Amino acid sequence: MELNNPTTAGGEGKIVAILSYLTFIGWLIGYFGFHQGRRTSLGSYHLRQGLYMFIVFLLIYIVLRILLVLTGALFIAYIMNIANIVYFILAIVGIINALNGVERPLPFIGKKAETYFPTL
Repeated sequence: MELNNPTTAGGEGKIVAILSYLTFIGWLIGYFGFHQGRRTSLGSYHLRQGLYMFIVFLLIYIVLRILLVLTGALFIAYIMNIANIVYFILAIVGIINALNGVERPLPFIGKKAETYFPTL
């Protein structure tokens, strides 16, 4: 399973990279629709970043939701809103990196994501 250069893959690497940040459905479309047939290093990198970001924020959301139900504290809802804003900002940063064709880690979580999911 050889990785292609994004410039020789007809832009599919950029398409996969962009889709990897557009919700989990976008990630699935990018992975199964474009990445399976023609793997690129750019696509693989951003798929790892996008999947790790989704998992981290899903876990944060689950923990905060449980705390909100158990305590009923309104400030937890505010923290959830802040987490949503941070997720949105990180997704925008990832899309900009993908559009530019660079493999730059996302702030805060990107370095960790580089080591996970090596088979993508």
